[in-house]
Amino acid sequence: MDDNSQTKNDRKDPKTIAKLVIGGRYFETYVATSVYAELRNIVKIYEHVIDCKSVVENKIIQWLDNYFPEFATVFGNWECKSAMITLKTFPLPVYDSRTWSNEGTRDMEKENQARCWKEEGTKAL
Repeated sequence: MDDNSQTKNDRKDPKTIAKLVIGGRYFETYVATSVYAELRNIVKIYEHVIDCKSVVENKIIQWLDNYFPEFATVFGNWECKSAMITLKTFPLPVYDSRTWSNEGTRDMEKENQARCWKEEGTKAL
């Protein structure tokens, strides 16, 4: 820019713009049309969905930390099948251990996906 001073007034601004145009030191704006406009919108929607997904995952982790503080020590990942079976069987922190030994183990054996179950899991129950 030709004028970097902090003072601004209505007479100085048009002169500065005119000097930039005469000197060719400006950029023409590009407005995307047709396919490119659609791609830009799709990318914007995709980024919004990813942001929303992150917010939801963080809220789930916060909820698990508040209500099941031992959950992270028992399961490596809250999204694995054995963790989901546990949360489905016991949606609240208050549960009966006899129910777990019957229902939870049977469901995990049936799914055969207890890979994220850590050794601490048996100790916690």
